[in-house]
Amino acid sequence: MPTWLDDNTIVGELSNDDFIKQVMESMSERVEKEGKEGNYGNDGLLTVYQENKQHAGVSYKLIVLRYFAVTRLPRGHFQLQLGRGMNKVGKHVVVEHDWPSLSYELKELLGLSEFLYHDSLHSGQEDWTLRQQWEKMDNWAIADCERVSSLVSEFDEKVKVLRQDILSFIGACKQRPKAER
Repeated sequence: MPTWLDDNTIVGELSNDDFIKQVMESMSERVEKEGKEGNYGNDGLLTVYQENKQHAGVSYKLIVLRYFAVTRLPRGHFQLQLGRGMNKVGKHVVVEHDWPSLSYELKELLGLSEFLYHDSLHSGQEDWTLRQQWEKMDNWAIADCERVSSLVSEFDEKVKVLRQDILSFIGACKQRPKAER
């Protein structure tokens, strides 16, 4: 659990001055790279704090992202707009993992479509403090980690059902007269 300066600031979080500096560097790179065509985006997210965690032998990350927006000015310049955000604190928390990607089909089969991948940008969370967001995301991650232990037995049961269905289908096909096959 991080050390909190207040309900919206974590000790060790990227300072406001460093955040502004990184936004300016990021936008300068975007303008240089994409600005010739005028295709650079007007907003983005920067990581301001990250904590690697583990529960029940499963590793995950809680990441605090801060939103930024800019106003385009002539000749590839821009002006940073502070105070805007996707919620009242301008920061949100995401849960992520570094595992190799599972196929969509396997995720669906195992019921893992959002396994260790959550964020605090849902309707009704707009007024939450950063601490509330952090605690909710950590609780969701812990629940996901605890679910891992039951996955093997669930998968075994699903395989048994599929195997029985396949064998029943094959048996039904063999019993049909050749003329109907």
